This record gives sequence, C-alpha cells and structure tokens, in this order.
Amino acid sequence: MYRQFSEKEVERIQAFSKTDAYLTGAGSSRFYLAYIIENELALENHKLKFELLLNGFWYDSASTYKDDTFFDAAFKEGKRYIETTEPDQQAFIRAVFAFARVTRGEKEVALRQIERVRSSSGYKDSFLPKYLLLLEKCANKPEAPDCQPDYEFEEQN
Repeated sequence: MYRQFSEKEVERIQAFSKTDAYLTGAGSSRFYLAYIIENELALENHKLKFELLLNGFWYDSASTYKDDTFFDAAFKEGKRYIETTEPDQQAFIRAVFAFARVTRGEKEVALRQIERVRSSSGYKDSFLPKYLLLLEKCANKPEAPDCQPDYEFEEQN
C-alpha cells in the first residue's frame, strides 16, 4: 500500500470495493485505483493524488498513456499541483506532460508544451534543455527506442 489507512477508511474502502466505480478502476492501472480510492475518501491532498498518477506514467506506462480516463485525471491533478509548486517543479511537470502528449501522438500540443517549458523561469534546471531536445526528436519520430516510456533518460545524453 502507498499509505496507512485508518479503521474508518478501511471500512469505507471495503464498501467502495463493491461498487461499479471501484470495479472499473480495478480494471485499470493500480495507480488509478489508488487515485479513485483517494477521491472516494474525499481527501483533498492533490499532491498525493498527482504523485499516484505520475507514478502510473513511470511504472505502469503500458496501462496509462493510452487510457483516456487515466490521462484526463493525471492532467486535472497535475494542473492543480502546478498551481501550488515552485517554478522548477512546474517546468518539470510540464515536460512530463509534453512527453505524455508525444506518446499519445499529439505532436503539435507536445511542441507547444515544450516551448512553454523553455520560456518558463523553471527552465534553468540543467537536465531540462537536453530532455526537451529529446522530446522534440520524439515528437517527430515517436517510435525511436529513446522515445519509449521505459527509456531511462540520463542527463549526459
């Protein structure tokens, strides 16, 4: 589990586990299931919700990038999280979303997002300029090996 639940929360989750919403979520990524559980518990911890979905992109890419419901939830929570974080984190999150757009075949949206990151104050992070160059390459050739979700980008690339 990703966190400890109180006894009352466990009871609520057990009841929720019998609903269609839970069963639908259970058929998706485990990270999306955790996200909908947090929504059911009505917790407003948007950082936790976003981190759950971000982990879905990183650790369950086969189930998340092409899943419209997951994708919409990730962007909704990401937008909320961006509003509360520092410029360098905002730039990083926007770069992650640009990659997600590339992966989904949304080239023009991805390229606009890349330019937005470049013009942001958080762009100074040393890895972002190199990462954005890779994203531009991927927007034009998404099937390349270094454009796959499981590719491990290293700063020296």
